[in-house]
Amino acid sequence: MIPSQIISAHAKFITRYNWSSYYAMAVIELGQAVAQEMEGKP
Repeated sequence: MIPSQIISAHAKFITRYNWSSYYAMAVIELGQAVAQEMEGKP
């Protein structure tokens, strides 16, 4: 789980280009899913 301060900073950066908070959360969640998948791969 990512601390809320980091999520807030990432969301602020992401929404600089697309103001939708839904888009920001989708990008953050996608990044988390990719990171989890990469942890299990050599």
